[in-house]
Amino acid sequence: MLLIFFVHRLLLSLAHKPMSERLMAAMAQAQSWGRIQQQFMLNNHAPTTLHTPCVLFVQSQPQDTVWPVQALRKQGMYCSTSIADLPFSWLWRHRAHHDAVPGIIHFYRPGAFPLNCWQRQQLLLKIWLARQLGIGIISTDTGGYWHNAGGLRYVTRRAFEDKIFARSHIVLTFTRHAEQFYRTLPWRDRASFLAHPGLREVLPKMSDSATARMQLGIQAEADFVYLCLAFLHTEREVIQCMEAFSELRIVLLKSEATATLNPQLLLLGTPIDKTQSAKILKRAALNSAIHVFLEYQPADLAMYVAATNALVLPYATVRMAGVPELAMLFYSYERIVISPNLPRFHGLLPPHGGILYNPGSHTSLVQALLLAPKRTFKHTEKEAAMLHYQHGWRNYALLLLDTYKTLLSHLTKKKN
Repeated sequence: MLLIFFVHRLLLSLAHKPMSERLMAAMAQAQSWGRIQQQFMLNNHAPTTLHTPCVLFVQSQPQDTVWPVQALRKQGMYCSTSIADLPFSWLWRHRAHHDAVPGIIHFYRPGAFPLNCWQRQQLLLKIWLARQLGIGIISTDTGGYWHNAGGLRYVTRRAFEDKIFARSHIVLTFTRHAEQFYRTLPWRDRASFLAHPGLREVLPKMSDSATARMQLGIQAEADFVYLCLAFLHTEREVIQCMEAFSELRIVLLKSEATATLNPQLLLLGTPIDKTQSAKILKRAALNSAIHVFLEYQPADLAMYVAATNALVLPYATVRMAGVPELAMLFYSYERIVISPNLPRFHGLLPPHGGILYNPGSHTSLVQALLLAPKRTFKHTEKEAAMLHYQHGWRNYALLLLDTYKTLLSHLTKKKN
């Protein structure tokens, strides 16, 4: 085409050739340009499917969407992943074009994306471009540590997450009554509830409780072990948990019926709002029943679960606080979950698996800790099968697929 335009047509014009020859050259140039457009517009488009879209999961870490991606692929869907980015090549290949099914971008835990200010602006620009190309945007709100922490860094994360939710066609949440949970937010009408799948058997084979406690240095005669993941809480929340536990031991010692009980508290990690935890270490030094591990090792999560009987979530009165995935994991492994009476935990677990307390109430938290040893339970065979991660994520993938198809139908009607 360039040869025709810059050489042949120029020579024909300079030589004053008949109009018919110049017309033939123009037609040959137009044909070449049409072939280029065909290559650019059609051959670079992803293969069209009849009903199911291609989905790009955008996540903060490679392991965030392992289970939903595997479950969707078993349903015959094409899924790819990206770490906090939208490649321009993917956007172009999966744009809406004629009768082709457009792609869908699924943001998972966008508040956890490790981005600076400039990178956030770039990602928001790409989201705008994706919407202009007819691509569907879905986000999953899983909660996170940035909701219950103060400071500019976490405020920025929350603001960025809100912007992504506001630009999404659908916001999926593990919180029941999503319209009430987001009642003050602009995307409340686009929020949809999907129950969190069970997570039984996702961890490596666990050792028995006695072995795990010995590895962690917990007394063998410990009757009940509470676990608090300090790296997901503020220093104030962790200290609140320690004070409630200390009062629990005092109450047990004063009672003749429970004087022989020997509960222990295990704290993992450093509070999210502190680089050092001198206050926590000083308080733990005064109580031999409190065990502090300043470094949390994700690879040892199975050992932590095996060593404990109950998970304590000492959140303050922050409406958006909470991580449902964490509560579901411990419940799947038959551990009591002591959680605040906040929207993210409403209806998440059955009554025998969780204990709700009033956030911000010291007395309520102490009563929940006292009640936990009386709530030990075992899953029935049916319940254990329902909580198995393969069964749960398969059902979740089917519901997610229905959500994708609903969004595609909406985008098609809007385009027409």
